[in-house]
Amino acid sequence: MENTIDMTRWSDRLHAQAQQQRREAEALLLDCEIMRINAIRMQAASEKMKDGTRFAQSLIESSRSIIG
Repeated sequence: MENTIDMTRWSDRLHAQAQQQRREAEALLLDCEIMRINAIRMQAASEKMKDGTRFAQSLIESSRSIIG
């Protein structure tokens, strides 16, 4: 009988640990997804900055040609 109680306690502890590890793994997956989305956003922002730089350069060149 005592063995059965010990085994049940051991099993309960293992189950609780497994649940905790699953929660931690799910949190890590969520963090990875957030980082992936942020990387996509940063890439889009970088492209917009490049477009803005090209636009500014074309304005400068146009101004120079108008001025003389």
